[in-house]
Amino acid sequence: MSENNETNRLAIKTERYIAGAQLPAKSRPRDACYDLRAAHDAVIPPGRVVAVSTGLKIEVPDGYCLDIRPRSGLALNHSITVLNSPGTVDSTYRGEVKVILANISPLMRYDVKAGDKIAQCKLTREIAISFEEVEHVRDNDERGGHGFGSSGR
Repeated sequence: MSENNETNRLAIKTERYIAGAQLPAKSRPRDACYDLRAAHDAVIPPGRVVAVSTGLKIEVPDGYCLDIRPRSGLALNHSITVLNSPGTVDSTYRGEVKVILANISPLMRYDVKAGDKIAQCKLTREIAISFEEVEHVRDNDERGGHGFGSSGR
């Protein structure tokens, strides 16, 4: 499949709410997500949660939402994750985008510096759905109602 990325690009209106804030950007052209960066220094003590400012207000278009996701390198190397992953920025929200970072390390604090990549975001198209109440949902496959861990290790 071939696409001209310039003609198929959706422009997202973004305000630098804090001077020096950096617009979301991809690290590599074919990456699926855009990096979000910290607007200020922050300290995340061991076992604590901090809302880190991006310094941006993002006007998500109607019919879409912006998912905020953890960065794998922060998770693996520093025990830092997005607590409410994925975080959701709805099209009706117009405030500053902050990222809820959790330090799951029991011992080491994590220092965020202004400009550090703290999360990634991806625009997701919403699909209109309705929930239809039924007497019983279909339960005729192998898994059935078996939940957590049902597929083994």
